Amino acid sequence: MSTLSSSSGHSSSLSSISFPFHSNWIDLEIGNEELSLDINLKMGQTFRWIKLDTELWTGVISTQAVIIRKLPNSSPPIIQYLCIPSHSSWTPEFHSKIRHYFHLNTSFSPLLNKFIRSDPRLSLISSRLPGIRLLNTDPVECLFSFICSSNNNISRISTMANFLASQYGTLLASFHYNNNPIQLYAFPSVLELVEKSNEDELRQNKFGYRAKYIVESARRLDEFGGEVWLESLKLMSRSDANDCLIQLSGVGRKVASCVSLLSLNHYDEIPVDTHVWSFTKKYYMKEQFKKSKNVTEKSALMIGNYYRELFGEYAGWAHNILFASDLKEYRDRVNAVAEEDVKEEEIPVKVEVKQDETQVGVSVKQEDVQREYSMKLGFRSVKRARRNASKTSD
Repeated sequence: MSTLSSSSGHSSSLSSISFPFHSNWIDLEIGNEELSLDINLKMGQTFRWIKLDTELWTGVISTQAVIIRKLPNSSPPIIQYLCIPSHSSWTPEFHSKIRHYFHLNTSFSPLLNKFIRSDPRLSLISSRLPGIRLLNTDPVECLFSFICSSNNNISRISTMANFLASQYGTLLASFHYNNNPIQLYAFPSVLELVEKSNEDELRQNKFGYRAKYIVESARRLDEFGGEVWLESLKLMSRSDANDCLIQLSGVGRKVASCVSLLSLNHYDEIPVDTHVWSFTKKYYMKEQFKKSKNVTEKSALMIGNYYRELFGEYAGWAHNILFASDLKEYRDRVNAVAEEDVKEEEIPVKVEVKQDETQVGVSVKQEDVQREYSMKLGFRSVKRARRNASKTSD
């Protein structure tokens, strides 16, 4: 049994196995088949969740500190959350917020079945990595976290995002878990960043050139209208929202795409970095990029249009699954298939580059999509995946 103690010294039992009934756990009303905590909270959609134990996480949603867990040995699996402090924090409004954060009002199974019909490879991926969803994160936190992402890894981005919160945000909860101190902060508002952030301080804490971007973007964002301006981007088209975001310091097309997809409800946005370009070239657009050595703005547009043509208005959700499946931590789990009868298949894809190079068209015939299974997906596995896709469409 693990122990959770508050800063006041009060202790209560807490573990992923049991918890006193009076501790006000709230059912999130969804099974693990549609929400994997361990994948979604550490794959790079968000950066400040803390894993306390097996299937037990703590973090902040909006301005509310929470603990969230998956109950083991339950059928179907049950996911619950606990507000901190539990005696006064929970409201029906927050229940709606946390469900919105995980997009639980969108049933993912029909979307996944549609994706599989377009790309049978996703049948294998989703069976090995179930419960990958798109998160709906706070726009301010998302923006400044991804400004920190330039030439960085998830661990360092997490360190920087946590520094911004602890230095410039508000302390929400402080407790110990297994004798380890845990402090949870609200991410600072735009005004707090303007008034408190300091380029020299950020550089001293290893932000490097990103320090200038953070200070300048906070000031410019405040001039534009702060949080209200960011919220207004949800009402724009995807391309217009991205054009607005790149006016901010340190925000290029990739960062703008991440913010649009993860916090502005532009679900057909496709963030393209070298990682996405690499697996797209390997599995999907080998012929188009066989002479290319790195991603360019033009190739990023081609890739985005390709996935939008293939997966439709929720292409960003499908992209999110593909992205997770190619992360080092999960790649072996996906590729652990029988290697007999390995056979590559070409994909007939028509890519049309118009005279205006900012407009790149990709035409994919649904009936002709024969995905390139160079990820050691054997011919038998291809047939199996297609049978599964056929069954789900019946």
